[in-house]
Amino acid sequence: MTVPPAGFTVSSFNVHWGGRFPHGRDTYDLAAACRTFDADVRVFQEVWDNEVERSRLWVPDGFTQHRLVVATWPRPARFELPSPEAERVGDFCIVLATRFDVLERRVLRLPATEKDPRCEALALRLTTPLGPVWVIAVHFTSGMVPLGSARQAWSLGRQVPNDGPAVIVGDHNLWGPPARLLYGASRWRPAVRGKTWHTPRPRHQIDHIWTRGLRSTGGRVLPDLGSDHLPIAATIVPG
Repeated sequence: MTVPPAGFTVSSFNVHWGGRFPHGRDTYDLAAACRTFDADVRVFQEVWDNEVERSRLWVPDGFTQHRLVVATWPRPARFELPSPEAERVGDFCIVLATRFDVLERRVLRLPATEKDPRCEALALRLTTPLGPVWVIAVHFTSGMVPLGSARQAWSLGRQVPNDGPAVIVGDHNLWGPPARLLYGASRWRPAVRGKTWHTPRPRHQIDHIWTRGLRSTGGRVLPDLGSDHLPIAATIVPG
């Protein structure tokens, strides 16, 4: 009998402004959506909350959440909420939740674009079944697309730590082929192929999982959970 190689699972989900439907004021059940994931490392973008409205993000017991506040923004006017809710300002975050221990944390600075403060990525070195692996959680800018996000991909590709294998996960606001070229095509492999944005009939893949020094199996786009993005997931195994 062939024994499958040890590995771990990764997912990514842009939850859309803390768990709101794309074109209205209503929220979807973010906690229930999060319960559908079965991944060891879970990366979320657009987790939004403040002291009045706490995040409804859910992760299993035994997981730790690592937050990176990428912006402090008011809730968009298109949600048409009555005052004072319409004036509320909150933290717009990347969250990496994992069952693994963290050996090291770094915040990687990326080029900024005008009027969009998203210019950082969160890098954690995790103790996985494959040994130490860098996992970099991203949410690239939507300003000046595709130039803004392309500049950030090029910059990130030169900052990913070289002491071991690595995985880049998240919303790139950029298509796969140029992202891979900017990272360094010979070094990075795509883990998922499929359209992820925007629902209900996605036309583009802008959410990605990339591996360096590893490979992936079972890469897939997951069903619609209420956001304007579809989640993605993959199993990471030895390269």
